[in-house]
Amino acid sequence: MHQLVISNTIFKQKTKYKTTWMHPRSKHWHLIDYIIVRQRDIGDVRRHTRVVCGASATGLSDHRLVRSKLLLSFHRVASHFSCPKLQKLNVRQLSDPSISLQLRNALSTNLQDLDSAFLSHSSDNINRSWDEFHDIVYKTFCEVLGKSQRKHQDWFDQNDTVINHLLDDMHHAHHLWLLDKKDHSKADAYHRARKLARDKLSAMKNDWWLQKAKHLQLAADQQDYSSFYRGLSEVFGPTIKTIAPLQAADSSSLLYSHQEILQRWA
Repeated sequence: MHQLVISNTIFKQKTKYKTTWMHPRSKHWHLIDYIIVRQRDIGDVRRHTRVVCGASATGLSDHRLVRSKLLLSFHRVASHFSCPKLQKLNVRQLSDPSISLQLRNALSTNLQDLDSAFLSHSSDNINRSWDEFHDIVYKTFCEVLGKSQRKHQDWFDQNDTVINHLLDDMHHAHHLWLLDKKDHSKADAYHRARKLARDKLSAMKNDWWLQKAKHLQLAADQQDYSSFYRGLSEVFGPTIKTIAPLQAADSSSLLYSHQEILQRWA
């Protein structure tokens, strides 16, 4: 009914590795100590469950120690109530005085109706009031500043139109050749279109990287480190900083926060 299994008897081994207690009169050994697991977890019992002979400190005990090797894996419980991730805002536009003034006026207009709502809400509805305030402010910022765009650049971003024309010509020539593979002129046209696309794409890539390298080298020579690191970030993308988890002292969990890891080593 409970779908349990005794792990002492599922492995083929000698009787002296199964029995755990000796009768004081007959001196016969019996199996009275068990390690019970669920049937679905029987695969986690590694190698065997057996008695350790001579484990007693004095050697005078009529009991033997039972040992079982298990494979235990701990998984983090996923939270089903995670907050939605908000997109980043383009806060660089705040350096423009006209944008700042427009944002200030938009906030004043949108928050006028919320002032009376805050006064009417009781302390029990403070969470609802905060949610309304948060939604209005975030919506206003999105309308005025807009969402932050992708900063990562690549060599084909500035040549999308030319690249699409080259690929379309190559695919069209390949399609005509597949319809009539016996026509050598169509095969030659396809090979020429493929070679032209390959050469021009390679040239575009080399030119883009040469221009970027000159720009970064000029910034480094002028000791303009702000432009230098900004150019590196645009080419290689932002750096993702992660902290490797550390096992706790009692080996019961993993530590992920920076403060907990410092306390563990301290």
